[in-house]
Amino acid sequence: MRIPIRQSASMILGYARGKLGAQIRAVSFLVLYLAAFQFLVLRRPIESALSVAAGIGAVAAGLALFLEGLFLGVMPLGERCGLRLPSRARGAGIVLFSLVLGITATLAEPAIGFLRAQGSAVRPWDAPMLYLLLNRGSPWLVAAIAVGVGIAVVLGVFRFIRNWSLKPFLFTFIPLLLGLSLWAALDPVLAPAAGLAWDAGGVTTGPVTVPLVIALGIGVSRIVGRGDGSSGGLGVVTLASALPVLTVLLLALSLGPRTP
Repeated sequence: MRIPIRQSASMILGYARGKLGAQIRAVSFLVLYLAAFQFLVLRRPIESALSVAAGIGAVAAGLALFLEGLFLGVMPLGERCGLRLPSRARGAGIVLFSLVLGITATLAEPAIGFLRAQGSAVRPWDAPMLYLLLNRGSPWLVAAIAVGVGIAVVLGVFRFIRNWSLKPFLFTFIPLLLGLSLWAALDPVLAPAAGLAWDAGGVTTGPVTVPLVIALGIGVSRIVGRGDGSSGGLGVVTLASALPVLTVLLLALSLGPRTP
């Protein structure tokens, strides 16, 4: 069946218009709120309004393209990997694949670069540990976050294959995180690192890691014959938020004796 070029162009433009319109509507509420706050509360005009408007348009277009790329490329690829993983690999292969997947997905997160960029705003005499982690030690910080996500993906995949419950993981990791956070909070050198560690857990739930991990979980759950793919995928996301907090706290504790 051949579709005329004009009709094809009309269909593509209509599809693109719908996707772009959805993102414009999603962004418009936030933009209108910020603009109203600046006009009515701060009573200040918007400086460089033209560049701000262009940036907002770029955000809407970028979100539309990004989400389309996720649905067409990243998520199907992750689901297919999950479908084939249990039958093509065994213990060591599954560990290696899941660990590398979690690490590379974390390195692709845009928020990781933003987190590292905040190091220039930290003064070393105010928070030496925070300055160390966000500046000279930023590669170690990124590595700790990535390894935490990688371990979380490994545990999540094995949770599917072995039909493990999520509760033992939560009952183990959450008290451990709270205890380490309390320990760090009571140390004036480590206290700023505790906040950074919990922020690192939020960074990992970004637009790359979450769809990829959920898609992988759906694929694995389908091939092992369980119907709770999406909920299991969300369980992996929970672990991917908690484990980086643990790895960053452990990194800060290991660097504590060397920090003035």
